[in-house]
Amino acid sequence: TEEGFCVQQTSDSGYIVCGRQTIGIGYTKMLLEKVDASGNVQWIKTSGNYDDEGYAVKQTFDGGISRTPLIGMLFKGC
Repeated sequence: TEEGFCVQQTSDSGYIVCGRQTIGIGYTKMLLEKVDASGNVQWIKTSGNYDDEGYAVKQTFDGGISRTPLIGMLFKGC
């Protein structure tokens, strides 16, 4: 199961989504997903161990992606 907590528009008119991917019972990994302007998935990346979630994401000035992992915390928002 995938769940997004923050969505930001990118310079190419697409979107980047940061959240979590649930694997098994109670295990989560940080999720980063890029979609184009039509909503087609361009790539998906996951990272972390268990109980890792991402809650904030933004595009950097050079076109890269910066995300904020909040490990084991209950904070939501961009």
